[in-house]
Amino acid sequence: MCLGLLAVWATLWKRHIVNMDLCAGCGVEAETVGHCFHNCWFAMHVWMSSSIFMVINSTPVTNCFEWVCNLMAKYDLEQMNLFITICWCLWNQRNSIIFENKSRTVAEVVSFAEKYVTEYDQAQQCSQIPESQVRLRRWVVPSEGVFKLNFDGSVRKAQAAAGIGIIVRDNNGPVIASMDVRIHYLEDVDCVEALGAVKALQLGCALGLGHIQLKGDSLNVVSAIQGKVDNLSCYGHLVGVTQAQLLHFRFSSVSHVYREGNLVAHCLSKLAFNFCFTTSLDRGGSSFFNGVGGF
Repeated sequence: MCLGLLAVWATLWKRHIVNMDLCAGCGVEAETVGHCFHNCWFAMHVWMSSSIFMVINSTPVTNCFEWVCNLMAKYDLEQMNLFITICWCLWNQRNSIIFENKSRTVAEVVSFAEKYVTEYDQAQQCSQIPESQVRLRRWVVPSEGVFKLNFDGSVRKAQAAAGIGIIVRDNNGPVIASMDVRIHYLEDVDCVEALGAVKALQLGCALGLGHIQLKGDSLNVVSAIQGKVDNLSCYGHLVGVTQAQLLHFRFSSVSHVYREGNLVAHCLSKLAFNFCFTTSLDRGGSSFFNGVGGF
């Protein structure tokens, strides 16, 4: 609206798309953007009947950008929300007349706009979660003596390849080991995630870890590993291998983590696409991991 890019009749007429430019509402004046939202008698009556009771300019609006800027300097946020909603209703009114041969009265348009804004404000208040109930979605240190194995997978169908990222940390936070793996001709995301769990546990066994926590951000894969029945999906065999590998540890647990708490593994899975070799293993910390603080 402010840029004057709406397909009003006057614009379409100038481009020789239609053979008339009269407003569909009043049928008296050319339908410019300013006319549609202010100059038309219907729009004027809507503004004067609304709760913001806009003072109608004595001269027609020709520059909607300046008109809106002046209103923003005058009205507060609540009033501007109603202004924008009424503009939306006026545009819908115009389209209903043209395409559906239907119209609302001034009172109906104003009532709908004010009710819409009220319901929106109420919905925003209901959706605000108290700070005490907000779940922290970040990497959390494990208990003393427990190692946390985070894994993640990424797919790039254009390259017909997938990447797996794994990071191992202890209860103090430092990186014990990490690995990124590039796999060709595997494009199913869940299969890649399940293979990531297998690779993570293989790394844990190679490091001689006894107490581990396996963490992944794929709810499908994590739920399947936690399940007690045979998984018949395309990655079911990988789930079975993962469950068998977990028995090799003195203590193990499997749980889902949000992406925000799995960022390093996710970045490693993306990093795998940058290497021509298939597997990269790093023992100990590096500047890359130290740069992703808190995860």
